[in-house]
Amino acid sequence: MTSAESVDLLVLGAGPGGYVAAIRARQLGLSVAIVERRFWGGVCLNIGCIPSKALLHASELFEEAGHSFSKMGIGIPSPTLDLKAMMAFKDQGVDGNVKGVEFLLEALPDLPPYTRLVFAEREALSESSKLVKLAAEKGFAKLYAAPKDSTGWILKRAKEHYQAAISSRAAAALASVTSEDLRRADSELFKLVSYAEGREITEADVALLTPYVQEASLFEMVDALAEGRASAAARLLHRLLDDREDPFAVYGMIVRQFRLLLLAKEHLTSPGGSPQTVAAALGIKPYPAEKISKQSRAFSVPQLEHIYRTLMDYDVKMKTGRIEPKLALDLLIASLAR
Repeated sequence: MTSAESVDLLVLGAGPGGYVAAIRARQLGLSVAIVERRFWGGVCLNIGCIPSKALLHASELFEEAGHSFSKMGIGIPSPTLDLKAMMAFKDQGVDGNVKGVEFLLEALPDLPPYTRLVFAEREALSESSKLVKLAAEKGFAKLYAAPKDSTGWILKRAKEHYQAAISSRAAAALASVTSEDLRRADSELFKLVSYAEGREITEADVALLTPYVQEASLFEMVDALAEGRASAAARLLHRLLDDREDPFAVYGMIVRQFRLLLLAKEHLTSPGGSPQTVAAALGIKPYPAEKISKQSRAFSVPQLEHIYRTLMDYDVKMKTGRIEPKLALDLLIASLAR
């Protein structure tokens, strides 16, 4: 469906409520589009209500056979549980319902040409999918895939939709915050455009107005540790604690950062390793990979291994109640910044 097209009714979800509403709307002459993330029949028919109730029903009968039948004068041998057969019973019920929905697909070739069917999938549908093949035979199928790195999308969106300028570093910073969630990226971008009031959006604006400030503070804190500035590192630590109430979450951020630094350092010191290949090797976005590559220069592999072991030691002490999390973080900063 393109932005220039419209339908009378857009149904969100092909569950028992959604597909029934869509069918009834078509019977009344409306043009209809259905958006379904994963299953024909929705969660209810596939992994929710129907399979759960099938297993509950079988479990209740098992319990009655073992404990209640004798009270009613019914004597039977002690029942045994065949879990594989019970799961097959559940799957049979699910298949019956889902195939009933799939049967509706047979009506698709007879639908009017203005009908549009939209799937919101976590992964692209296979070319061998019945739906894709049917669409190709009777009309067309088009994949609208979210970009792996939304930096370019953010730059284009700012220019074309908001008539605003955003620096490439600011766009990369925003992309690192919002990941592949374009709706969230657009919401944050709108906020930044309103704040900038016509001037170019900078990385500092992203740090000020979005959760990126936590990542920025984390990078600054690691820089301070590498340079032995314990007081600056402690101040940045408490800024993170103020932003996130849970010290375990902050500790997790620190552990992840030093794990990435260690992996980056090992990659850069290995044959063929380079700053340009760090993002792919670590499975992270190019922007944080660039920063991590630069930070790793301040440490040796043995230093990072020692820091990581120290982090693991404090982690055990916190989780076993031998030390309070906030105190552990302060002691950690003091020990690492020497």
